[in-house]
Amino acid sequence: MANSKLTTFLIIIFFFYFTVPSTAKSSTLVQEIKQQSQQQDEEPFVGVNIGTDVSNLLSPTDLVSFLQVQKISHIRLYDANPDILKALAKTKIRVIISVPNNQLLAIGSSNTTAASWFDRNVVAYYPETLITYIAVGDEVLTTVPSSAPLLLPAIQSLYNALVAANLHTQIKVSTPHAASIILDTFPPSQAFFNQSLTSVMVPLLQFLSRTESPLMMNLYPYYVFMENKGVVPLDNSLFKPLTPSKEMVDPNTLLHYTNVLDAMIDAAYVSMKNLNFTDVVVLVTESGWPSKGDSKEPYANKDNADTYNSNLIKHVLDRSGTPLHPEITCSVYIYELFNEDLRSPPVSEANWGLFYSNSTPVYLFHVSGSGTFLANDTTNQTYCIAMDGVDSKTLQTALDWACGPGRANCSEIQPGENCYQPNNVKNHASYAFDSYYQKEGKASGSCDFKGVAMMTTTDPSYVSCVFPGSKKVSNKTRMVVNSTEVHYCVTHGWESNPGSELINRWTPPTVFSIEYCVNGENPYHFITWKVTYGDIYPLGVKQQGILINGQFPGPQLDAVTNDNLIISVYNYLNEPFLISWNGVQQRRNSWHDGVSGTNCPIRPGKNFTYVLQVKDQIGSFFYFPSLLFHKAAGGYGGFRIWSRPKIPVPFPTPAGDFTVLAGDWYKRNHYVLRRLLDSGRNLPFPDGLLINGRGWNGYTFTVDPGRTYRFRISNVGLTTSINFRIQGHNLKLIEVEGSHTLQNTYTSFDIHLGQSCSFLVTADQVPQDYYVVVSSRFTRRVLTTTAILHYSNSKKGVSGAIPGAPTIQIAPSVLQARSIRWNLTTSGPRPNPQGSYHYGLITPSRTIMLGNSAPYINGKQRYAVNGVSYVPADTPLKLADYFNIPGVFNLGSIPTWPSSGNNAYFQTSVMAANFREYVEIVFQNWEDTVQSWHIDGYSFFIVGMDGGQWTPASRASYNLRDTVARSTTQVYPRSWTAIYMALDNVGMWNIRSENWARQYLGQQFYLRVYSPANSWRDELPIPKNALLCGRARGRHTRPL
Repeated sequence: MANSKLTTFLIIIFFFYFTVPSTAKSSTLVQEIKQQSQQQDEEPFVGVNIGTDVSNLLSPTDLVSFLQVQKISHIRLYDANPDILKALAKTKIRVIISVPNNQLLAIGSSNTTAASWFDRNVVAYYPETLITYIAVGDEVLTTVPSSAPLLLPAIQSLYNALVAANLHTQIKVSTPHAASIILDTFPPSQAFFNQSLTSVMVPLLQFLSRTESPLMMNLYPYYVFMENKGVVPLDNSLFKPLTPSKEMVDPNTLLHYTNVLDAMIDAAYVSMKNLNFTDVVVLVTESGWPSKGDSKEPYANKDNADTYNSNLIKHVLDRSGTPLHPEITCSVYIYELFNEDLRSPPVSEANWGLFYSNSTPVYLFHVSGSGTFLANDTTNQTYCIAMDGVDSKTLQTALDWACGPGRANCSEIQPGENCYQPNNVKNHASYAFDSYYQKEGKASGSCDFKGVAMMTTTDPSYVSCVFPGSKKVSNKTRMVVNSTEVHYCVTHGWESNPGSELINRWTPPTVFSIEYCVNGENPYHFITWKVTYGDIYPLGVKQQGILINGQFPGPQLDAVTNDNLIISVYNYLNEPFLISWNGVQQRRNSWHDGVSGTNCPIRPGKNFTYVLQVKDQIGSFFYFPSLLFHKAAGGYGGFRIWSRPKIPVPFPTPAGDFTVLAGDWYKRNHYVLRRLLDSGRNLPFPDGLLINGRGWNGYTFTVDPGRTYRFRISNVGLTTSINFRIQGHNLKLIEVEGSHTLQNTYTSFDIHLGQSCSFLVTADQVPQDYYVVVSSRFTRRVLTTTAILHYSNSKKGVSGAIPGAPTIQIAPSVLQARSIRWNLTTSGPRPNPQGSYHYGLITPSRTIMLGNSAPYINGKQRYAVNGVSYVPADTPLKLADYFNIPGVFNLGSIPTWPSSGNNAYFQTSVMAANFREYVEIVFQNWEDTVQSWHIDGYSFFIVGMDGGQWTPASRASYNLRDTVARSTTQVYPRSWTAIYMALDNVGMWNIRSENWARQYLGQQFYLRVYSPANSWRDELPIPKNALLCGRARGRHTRPL
């Protein structure tokens, strides 16, 4: 029980700052009960412990009735009280019964005694009473260590009795442990069982593994906090939403922990793994927070108890798992149902309950499902209002969301209406919160609003203002609350729905954007990103990384074709910052492309809101930081654009969708690498490769046998091409950067810098673990890293040699590239075949040749395009063009053909082009390294590639029928690649090397695609929130 949790609990914290029973029973009933139990046990649940040191404890019959009223479906008893077990008969309440510690000696010493106990306490009641577990003792190893030798014999004896009664598959046997059996629980990756207990834990875990029984753990973040105040923040212990700087990060796995309980659970999993047990799940048999304490326990209070238990329930029922095992959500039994007022001091020991002994609630407490409450009055009449003490700016943001994307009915708080007075943010927010809460059917998490709302049983209505949840609510109000016809403009964005716990919730189609009001059919997605520094250990060495919302890699972006994304980026770095969107075309909108030629940087401590529409796009892409060599510090993440539901895709829906962000990495911090380049030197050879921010075997993809999964791979590296493969599995190519392809099958696949593609992978091999391999291409020293493809029923780790692949050979890569063909019959983003626009039947209006070179200018290494090494201007080119600011750049400052000779020079190079031109661009590479070129704002057709010098005669080898369209292409050493591109996107667009050192040192320029019409039909107007800098500072964007 709770008092034994006072055992010293030392943790090290690292933070980043900022069957057939007896013949008397019916076999039919047993099978029905077994089936129901199996179905329900698939879902995580929240149960409660019932202690009996309570004055005036309810009679067993009244207790069971009370449990049913409160919709409590799982309980744990600390004994096998016969009256309670009898009262539970023919209910749907599942119960853990227990062998008290003082009975261990008898049961562990005698099979006969164990069988007799089993007959009295199990056979006599099951299956009418749904007994699910037998808990043998409680924290035996730490509270009565002298009984430890009897623990496993007692467990085995009871299990033998279960087998004899053929109940061993319906009822499991285990024993609850105190958290203190695990040492060094943070970081979880370093946790291990107390070595003095190994002789007990190993055979116990063998038993649990063999019988498919759980490891029962009593886990109390309250004691972790109390024993580590000043190290463990209270918010981490209470499951409160955290800023990135407050999240705990495991330096070995880079997993982010937003709460202490998850870290404790993962510490248990790691401890088991260290003893070679990976198939035993954790069941949390006790967890809670006291609602009252003495003078030495100031954090034992109702507010914290309410917060912890409410958030704990949300966490379990959201099925979010833990960072180490997101696929497994542990069920939890809350300690406890009633305050055990007869217990000895300290005061907190008598105040862990959700109810007083008279059955009245200690505090309001939301438990599970829509409209069901625990620790609440039985009328279920609850309201959602604004909390006291919240600053008005935060409340205003939540209010804007509720009345906008949340679609609450806010008509009653408009001027002149019944609830407008008193005219203050808290009053209006309370009404809006309750409107949303009632509209959502009081669903779990719908009264949260980023922690600024609370539930109450007191009707907040006053005078003529009737709140939506009130029994006095008028027909008019009730009708409008349930309406979806009200339209609002919103001016604030959230990273998720603040009224719920759902991440990345899509907002309704009638919400207006920050930029302008739209009453169209394309949804808006509001996102907030906080960009910070943080310590990361991707190759085992501490580095300064760039985190987005505390994550490296950054959060996954998801959108559906034509969706609008409103992304507010807050820069908490000490230097300017920008994010760009690799492969996202930004139709008519280079204003938000996020590179230095289009956007002013976000200054430290400031923010900027990107407004993107993924117009007529599908596919796999990524975002990245574009300034100051930040990409070498992270800050990148995956970007998936899904097809609209009514647009068919040329493959069955996969069982899962995995993003793989792979590429080379340096152990040196980004600013060190930047100084190397600024000094005129080139980068050294990379130190290693990463898969999703992790090194060797640091990431796991879990699959079910026989099912097919989509893997989206992006090369987010700095300098090298990579090869991707999965041991023993084929890769069926289905998409490259938004184009559905012919579904060729490969055993390995080259992915060049900046490129993205998708494969279908079927888990059709013997269930075990397999290597997911990424290795460098075209490098004399081959770098390799691996992740794990884990079959969900695997009991065997990776084995065998890592599969090989080409290394420096060019020919296999060229042949593979030529084999990538467009699927002409399938739909793209629109409901028409991809091949309906036939690029090969249009004659280009002109040819542009781009030759890369590596000159030395003023004694320093630079890189150039057509002899011009790009230097950034003091003002973004797009702003200079819009405001007609002279002297920033000149059109034609870069030739359209490589110059003869080796005389390279510096220039802010901009090439002129006209809207609706159709051009041929030839990338000519006379160097001995593979080049990778990207064009922002466009997708182009790769019509040909070959060795040597391109000439007009080379067009005879072009593929003018079914080549693929993409935004990034490779050019092999001493070779050329030709593309066709329709200039149908007005704006200022970056054309660059995807080798980030070459890009940084000048191998880039801008293509200005110009329309004389000056029409919003061709290009969106300058954003009203556009940042102005350089020579554009002090000017005005456009009238509000």
